[in-house]
Amino acid sequence: MEYDVKKALKDAKEFVKNKDYNSALDTCKAILKHEKNNYLSWVLSAVSFQELGQSEKALTAFVKATELQPDQLTAWQGLAAFLEQERNHLVVTTDGGQQSHELSQKLCDVYKKLECLLKSDPVKHLNILKKQCELYISLGQLENSADRAVLLLNKGDKEITKSVAKILSPVVSRLDHQTLQILGRSLDELVDPEGEKSDIFFIEQKLLVALQLKQYLKAVAVASEILLLNPKHVPSLEAIARAFVEEEKNDLSLVRVGQIIDALLSATPKSEYGLLAKARWLLLNGKPLEAKQLLEFMDTKNTTRKSRILCEVYQELHQWRKMENICRDGLESTVSVESDQRFWKLMLIKSLMEAGGDEHLKEASTILGNIRDEAKASIMFRLLEATLLLRSNQLEKCKHNLDALEEEHPIDNMDKVLLIKAEYLEKTGSHADATQLLDHVCESYPQNVEVLLKAAKMLWHSSSNRGKSVAIMLNVIKLNRDIAEPYLLVGTFYSEQHNNPSSLQRAVRCLEKAFQLDPYEIRTCEKLLELYRLLDDISSAVKLLEVVVRCNAKNRRWAWLQKGLLHLKMFQKQKHVPEREKEAGLAITCLQNAMAIDSNDSSGWEALGEAYIARGSYTAALKAFQRASELNPLSTYSSYQIASIKQIMGENAEAVIAFEALLKQTPDYVPALKGLAETILNQAIDYQTDGFTGRTVDCCSKAFDLLVRASRLNSHLACVWALLGQVCLLLRNIPDADFALLNVPPVLHADKNLPITKNFVMEMGPKFFLSALRLLPDSGALWHNLALSYQSCWKLDQTAAHKSSALAAIKKAITLEPKDSSHWDLLGLIATEPAIRQHAFIRALELSPNAPRTAATWTHLGALYMENGDLRLAHECFKQSQNIDPFHVAAWIGQGNIAEQLSPDEAMDLFRHTATIGSGSPGQCEGSPSYAQWVINTLADPLAKQTAHYRYSIVQMHAVPVAIDSLVKYVALYPEDSCALNLLGLLYERQGLYKKAEEAFLNGIEHLSSDDSTVSRTRMDKMKANLARLYTSLDRCDEATELYGTLQESELSSACGIALAHFKANRHAEAYVTYEAALHWLASDDEKRSHLLVAMAMAAFRRDFPDAEAANLLLYESSQLQPPSVYGLLALGALGLLTEDDTLTTAAFQELLPYQTEPRYVADISRLSSYQQSLIGNELQGQREIVRNVHMLPNVPELWTLLASFKASIAVQAPRFQPSDGLQVARWAEIAFGARRQSDSAADHVFENTDMSQVISLISLGYLLAGEGTTSLTTAQKAVHCNPHSAASWSVLLAAALPFWSATGTVDDRIQRLGWLKKLIEHLRRKCDVTVYSRLTPWLGHYERRLVSLLSQS
Repeated sequence: MEYDVKKALKDAKEFVKNKDYNSALDTCKAILKHEKNNYLSWVLSAVSFQELGQSEKALTAFVKATELQPDQLTAWQGLAAFLEQERNHLVVTTDGGQQSHELSQKLCDVYKKLECLLKSDPVKHLNILKKQCELYISLGQLENSADRAVLLLNKGDKEITKSVAKILSPVVSRLDHQTLQILGRSLDELVDPEGEKSDIFFIEQKLLVALQLKQYLKAVAVASEILLLNPKHVPSLEAIARAFVEEEKNDLSLVRVGQIIDALLSATPKSEYGLLAKARWLLLNGKPLEAKQLLEFMDTKNTTRKSRILCEVYQELHQWRKMENICRDGLESTVSVESDQRFWKLMLIKSLMEAGGDEHLKEASTILGNIRDEAKASIMFRLLEATLLLRSNQLEKCKHNLDALEEEHPIDNMDKVLLIKAEYLEKTGSHADATQLLDHVCESYPQNVEVLLKAAKMLWHSSSNRGKSVAIMLNVIKLNRDIAEPYLLVGTFYSEQHNNPSSLQRAVRCLEKAFQLDPYEIRTCEKLLELYRLLDDISSAVKLLEVVVRCNAKNRRWAWLQKGLLHLKMFQKQKHVPEREKEAGLAITCLQNAMAIDSNDSSGWEALGEAYIARGSYTAALKAFQRASELNPLSTYSSYQIASIKQIMGENAEAVIAFEALLKQTPDYVPALKGLAETILNQAIDYQTDGFTGRTVDCCSKAFDLLVRASRLNSHLACVWALLGQVCLLLRNIPDADFALLNVPPVLHADKNLPITKNFVMEMGPKFFLSALRLLPDSGALWHNLALSYQSCWKLDQTAAHKSSALAAIKKAITLEPKDSSHWDLLGLIATEPAIRQHAFIRALELSPNAPRTAATWTHLGALYMENGDLRLAHECFKQSQNIDPFHVAAWIGQGNIAEQLSPDEAMDLFRHTATIGSGSPGQCEGSPSYAQWVINTLADPLAKQTAHYRYSIVQMHAVPVAIDSLVKYVALYPEDSCALNLLGLLYERQGLYKKAEEAFLNGIEHLSSDDSTVSRTRMDKMKANLARLYTSLDRCDEATELYGTLQESELSSACGIALAHFKANRHAEAYVTYEAALHWLASDDEKRSHLLVAMAMAAFRRDFPDAEAANLLLYESSQLQPPSVYGLLALGALGLLTEDDTLTTAAFQELLPYQTEPRYVADISRLSSYQQSLIGNELQGQREIVRNVHMLPNVPELWTLLASFKASIAVQAPRFQPSDGLQVARWAEIAFGARRQSDSAADHVFENTDMSQVISLISLGYLLAGEGTTSLTTAQKAVHCNPHSAASWSVLLAAALPFWSATGTVDDRIQRLGWLKKLIEHLRRKCDVTVYSRLTPWLGHYERRLVSLLSQS
């Protein structure tokens, strides 16, 4: 049976109708088995699947149906309904955004198909369009939605319009202009004010559309209509505010606008348009300052509109720099908007011209030229162009533009045209016409603030019209109190009246108001700061600058710099150290901040250097001024400060160079002349401290010249006259002889024939200080120095006038500065009455009990007590001085003087300490003679040499060199002190510096020769005796004899000296007679007689040689006295050995036994005993004698030297020589060399060069005998360097060099060396006394022949 499809379809429809979807599905399946492409069956299947919740199968069935018959409406409508149901279900369950979007896309495609299929059915077609419009909005496809909305709106049906308005309401702000216009017309038809009452929703939509179309007047009207219905409707309030901001013209009054704005801000305080509208409303109501404050603190996204209003505010407030900045920002942010660009450029031109300055005018001209084509029709452009031509002095073009403007007669801008014309008349010299025109303008526009202010500014530049200008500005202030410029000009007017305190106060108030209104105007800051400084109101000035630093970035560097300078000024006013340090630190911080902003400003570096100086950071200050000098090499101030800082830091040499370089650039710069003079005086003080009096005088000469130049350039500087006086004071301790080196400018020393003396220079000192006091009569320091000058004059001539003048001057200083302890101290030095002196010193100590300078005051008080015999109080005063300043030399000298009387053992140590810590300046070296005297006394004491005190004080402390150095400094200051010269000569003589010793003795004798007193004659005899002894040591025996003959008193020492001079001159008979006379007349005890008999024996032996009988008798007689002369016993033993008298020799050795253990005699006794054994051929026993004594006294270097030389003589004479003997010689000589340095016996620890060279020569000889030629040669060279006049040293060098040099090197080298050795022999014979060594002459002859032979072979 054939299947009936139609009946099955009918049944399926019936099942669907009865909601029996399963049966319907079964039936549809059966149909589809027979007809696979049955359209209706697919549709009914889709519906059944949909109702059964099988969405995917339903969708597939609907799609299949649409594919089978695309133009059939049923499947498409079913698919649309299915997709709408599914989409709504997903939105409700929110289980998949992506799935919902996919369904929406499919639905769009279905709606498009239905849109085409339903064109014949208008109702359904409109319905599909509405659905499409809504669906496209949900998908964000505004263009498609707008297209469907336009189709709907064009139908003109109000209901459709309402539907579309509701659909589009969420996206009105995003619609394109065309769609908005169509929507707006439709809403206008829908919402008819004269028709029936409309829904508020559609009125609001009409308002939004009007705002979007920038139809602000229409928006205001619609908003006003809404506000009639709901006065608190926020969108309407905001719409009116927005319209007020965006549109200059408005149908509402300012009062109504103000009410609306207030209502809006009360509802939404942070509304952007509400705040912007409020600012513009304030501006239009003459409150630009409030508008500015509101806008500057407002944060908005609509920066363009805010900037435009703020620009107008700045223009109204005449804050041109801020206006310039905001115009530049506006140009950067509105590049793409041509109208905005033109506005900003015009406003920028105006701000630049009003700010003034060539750079600003040039920039304004450039911008004006760029916008000429697009803005030339604008009246504002033409006014700006005319003004620019006028300011640029292009008067002809300006006149042409002015004429054109006057012809047009712009009513709204005629005031500006007249002002430009007035300025033009002023420029062309028509001052009267300009003034008349300005008066006319002011009368014509009495309420126009801008006109009045410009007129006042033009009148301001004419001194005759200043009063009129100020009157107009006061009127401007009455009209508008928010403009800073009139306050600035009025304040400037009042500030020029310096002699009127009330005017200055009014000026301050005006400028403070101007600063309050415009803190960014640098002119206001500068003027107000200047007034604060004039009124000495530093705290207000600092607060002003703190505000500038905080809120004005452009002027921040200037503010930091000025604030730093103010802190420097406050530093100068502070008296307490903590406050001064605080102000200096603040100044440095401020100036560092300024330099961090701009590090290329030389003036800033100079100020920073000043701040560093205030804090005491001189190294940092030096670097700052050096940086300033690099930036500005021609800066005199920087160069001066660099030199001054180097002077302060003690770098006097570098400071002198810096000052001299500055004076080459500016020869007449007085501060540099003064600074160089001060630096040279500092050098002079250093030289005087070190004892260089000649250099001190040279420096003073230079200082005189510089200060005289400075005084001629400016005679009203007290510091220059005071420095001239200081030069004279510095020279008061210079010896008279050195004044011949002083060069005084001719203006001070007119008579060139008269020599410059110390009296002359000291007399100039008070004159200089009196000149300084005429300029600074109340300076206590100058009166103090005047007293010092008079005191220096009094010390030279001892006149009462100088004494009384000094006393009066120091009393005046005390009157002016009664709490300055230095004045009281000087009073104690000048006064003569002990009570007054004591009171003055005690008062000085009360005023400054712990100051370092009170050490000198304690010393002065101690000296006063010591003068009056109170050593206990003197000691306490000196002790206090030492506690305050341990290096105060005078106190140690005082303690040394007390110790000489109370504890002599400590005196030498105290005086040595003064020589150690003292310098060559006055008051530092006065202890030197005492120390030298103690050194000589200790050296002269034979018993002291064996003590530990002697070893420490003389040997370890290098007493003799230290005493010489300190005496040299002392004598340089006090060249007429004959005692010091005598001590110096003795010490020089001890050191072997005979020429220096002679010079010292001669100077002392010369100074004593002018004094005929008994004391001077006695001293002269002693110095002559010392000099004669020196001459004897130098073998100048005739001069010594002659000098001894001039002595006025005979003494044993002088008689012995004469006899010794005769003896050394080979006048043995005269020597014998002189010794004999001394024996009978001057010898006071047996010990001296014993020594004199030995000396007579020596003279008799030389006189009667070879007859020794008389000498033998004299020596025997000497040995019988008690105590006998040990040297006589040694001579007796030696004479016995020479005469081969064993009895005499044995007797002498017997007498010497008690002295064999004494270090000073043991070496001579050992030499005699070893020689005695050698004479009998028992050299080994002789060596044992020496060794025995070495074991007994191993610290005696002479014994080791004797042992080494004795061994060397044995080794040389031995038939078989052993190298080990040479090594023994070298070793023993090295021990002698080491022991000599540690010795406390002969030569008083002063190792003489001759002895040293002999020991070193023995070492070299030992190594030569041992066959170590290189070591021997090196050691021999050391011996020669030690004493170049020793024949023994050169001989050993010759012996060591010949074997080594003749066997090594090339032929040329050997010839050269041998030739040098030949010259060495010639030098020995010519320069050295070879006759001292009996066997040296033949030895040299032998070596010379050997050299000739070697040279001939070479």
